[in-house]
Amino acid sequence: MRILLTGRSGFLGKEIFKYFNSKFEVLSILRNQPPTDSELYLQCDLSQQYPKLIDDHFKIVIHAAGKAHFFGQSTVDKESIYTENVLITQNLISALSELSIKPNQFIFISSVAVYGREKGIDIDENFSLNASDPYGKSKIVSEELISSWCTKNNVTLTVLRLPLIAGDNPPGNLGDMISAIKKGRFPLIDKGRAKRSMILLTDIPIFIDKIRSKGGIYNLTDGYDPSVRELAISIKKTKNKEPFSIPLYVAKLLALIGDMISSLTLKNFPITSPKLNKITTSLTFSNKKALLATNWKPSSVLNYYSQSSKL
Repeated sequence: MRILLTGRSGFLGKEIFKYFNSKFEVLSILRNQPPTDSELYLQCDLSQQYPKLIDDHFKIVIHAAGKAHFFGQSTVDKESIYTENVLITQNLISALSELSIKPNQFIFISSVAVYGREKGIDIDENFSLNASDPYGKSKIVSEELISSWCTKNNVTLTVLRLPLIAGDNPPGNLGDMISAIKKGRFPLIDKGRAKRSMILLTDIPIFIDKIRSKGGIYNLTDGYDPSVRELAISIKKTKNKEPFSIPLYVAKLLALIGDMISSLTLKNFPITSPKLNKITTSLTFSNKKALLATNWKPSSVLNYYSQSSKL
């Protein structure tokens, strides 16, 4: 059985490739050559063009390619996220449309960013999609494009809306947070009570394999939603020693100063009002639908970090 994979070189894409390549034949669409000569790949920049696929039958397409978002990006960078992510999806669909035999299953890696929520508890798949940022909007448009194509071609579609992905050396905001915690430079604000949904990297391809023939839209989380304080303690592995903290009113004052400095210098300041809001408000998502659909059992992110020897 053949699988077509995009995003092979990304944090999640590498894990998806590792899992499925041990069971099936995987063809990756890559901008650059793969790390090993034995891999099957097609070199193509999906943001610029669509590849000419060999007219073979790919049973599964896993679309994990795309630009991610993180704090500190310029306005130009943020806007390019929307354009590039939508183009990547459009070009992939164009390539698949030329195949005489269409795939049976399509898995799209989306994000909880589609909901456009900055705070909320137990948000499920029925919530409206209200993203206003370029990244969230690009995922909404991509979901719509893929859904339309799959319906037209009778392809089973699975959409995974993912929160923060935990694992070894994660990129983006979580990676920066872990680095700061390890160095003792991450203060708890408002006692670190805010909760965030997370999912362990290695659990994602396992769920894909279990759900791919069934299809549907799913939020994936570990089901616990750790607080910032719990995560900090787990990463530092110091259960009897509290991370240092600063009062919320002090943090708000620093954030206002950061806002002014950022607006004047156009440079990223360590603490700004948007950053403060993100780390002091809870935002969690329900994984009940995913649990009911399969016998998938996600792992605890806190247990992973407390037991990891790589931190």
